[in-house]
This record gives sequence, C-alpha cells and structure tokens, in this order.
Amino acid sequence: MRAAASPSASVLKWMLSSIRRATNDFLAFNIKLSASFSRAIGLTDLSTYSGASSSYYIDAVKRALLTMRNAKADGRPLLVLDVGCGKTSFITDEMKRDGLCLLYGMDLSAEEMNQNDALDERIVYDACNGSYERDLAPYAKTFDLIVSHTFLEHVNDPETTHRLLAFLLKDTGMAIHLYPTLFDPFLTLNHVLPGWLTKPALMILQPSRAQTGKFPSRYKYCRAYSPGLQFKYKKLGFEVQDYRNFYGTDYLRRFFPLQALLDIFYLLVLKSDFKLLSSRSCVKLLKDKRKDPVV
Repeated sequence: MRAAASPSASVLKWMLSSIRRATNDFLAFNIKLSASFSRAIGLTDLSTYSGASSSYYIDAVKRALLTMRNAKADGRPLLVLDVGCGKTSFITDEMKRDGLCLLYGMDLSAEEMNQNDALDERIVYDACNGSYERDLAPYAKTFDLIVSHTFLEHVNDPETTHRLLAFLLKDTGMAIHLYPTLFDPFLTLNHVLPGWLTKPALMILQPSRAQTGKFPSRYKYCRAYSPGLQFKYKKLGFEVQDYRNFYGTDYLRRFFPLQALLDIFYLLVLKSDFKLLSSRSCVKLLKDKRKDPVV
C-alpha cells in the first residue's frame, strides 16, 4: 500500500501552492495596472506605438496581395515566401484566399515548419548561405512577395540574406519586413547581455515565449529607417517604397512601476519622433530592376 503523505509534507505543498497562486495574482494585477496606465497616458492610442506594428504589417501584406492580384492577368496564384517563419505565419488562410496566393516557408528547421499548417510548401535553407544561386536556382525570380516578421534581427549576415531575397524575388516583386530595432533601451540590454541571463529573464517576463523559444538577437541592419539604411538596401538591389518606425515595448508589464517609467520614456520619444530610439520598423522594398545587387 502507498504510504500516506506526512502532515508536514502536506503543509509544505499547501504553502508552495499558496505562494504560487499569490505570485500569479500579483503579476496579473501588475499587468492590468500597466495596461491601464498605458491607456491613461494615451500611449496605446498612438498609431506609432509598437502594439500597432503587427496590425500595420498585416495590413501592408493584405494591401500588397490585393494590388498584385488585381494587376495579375493570367489568373495564376501569387507566390509568397515567408522567411524565417518557423512554426507560425501571420499570413492566414483567409488572406491566402483573398489574395489568391500560395504560401512558401523558408527556415532552417524542417521540424518547426512541419508544425506550420499555413504553409503550402517548405524550403529548408539557411538564409545566410552564400551558395543560394546554386542551391536555390529553381526558385530564382519566383516570388511575387517576400515577407518576414521579427526574423531579420536574428540574421548574422544581412547582406547575404537580402541578396538572396532579391535573387528569389520577381522583377516586379516586393518585400515587406517587420523587425525590432537595436537602440530601444530594453532591446539594447537584450543584445549586450549574455544569453544565459537574457533567456531565463525573458521566460519570466513573457512566459508565452516558452512556446516559440528565444533565438540569438544580432540586430545587424536592424535600425530605425534612415538615409544610411536606404543606401544599404539600394546596394543590395532594393528601392524603399515605404516605411514606418514604431516605439515602445511591454516586456516589463508584469512589474508595473518599471513599465510605467518605461512608458513615460516611450511617450516622450514617440512624441518627438526620435528615430534612433525606435523599437520596431516596418519597411516595404521594391526590387531595383535597373541593376543587380552589388557583391
């Protein structure tokens, strides 16, 4: 027979459960306070607050798909590539139907892409691999639209990656990228502190990230849009059609006093449109048909 738990063990279990429940209630209360404070100072109502960045990105993708579909006379589906998509894609089945498109994914991990039900086809490839002209020859000038969502900050060789994307894009194609930018205070800490420290910290601040994991963040070319960045894109075979910078992060929302201070800082930066301290950027790129990317 199984021995009954001792009274002391039962008491300890009850105490630990009570502490865990109280901690979760405390953190949930902080999240509500943080959200209320952000609304009270008008931060979340601003169109350039980072909370609006994913909606802006999705709307930009939808508009691009509809414009391309209306311009396409042969009735064939548009071909879209989601780079670094992993397990999920922001392009939904509804968007695919409305835009009459097929969605390809490109990622290092076949295992993660196999969990991504939105994909019609999967390309297992390292977007930093300089042998793309040989390895991906069947896909040269194939895609009407290439998209990425919070992927470019993880790229170690952005010049190779953007040349690869220009190689895959049709001459009439477009690329839309949403990425976090380096000089946001919190993201700068994420960049300079060692991974053994930032990974567990992120899991505490955002427990939902346990599902997607944390990858090394390098932030190369991930800056607020500027003339210097425009020159880099041009050198790599792209013309900038449009961009928008966003401000603010809510990583500290489980700790209200810290998030409140950060929100006040973001509001001042946002009101002054101080681009250097932006938190995210969304850029729309057209392939420069006049010349090949400079190697």
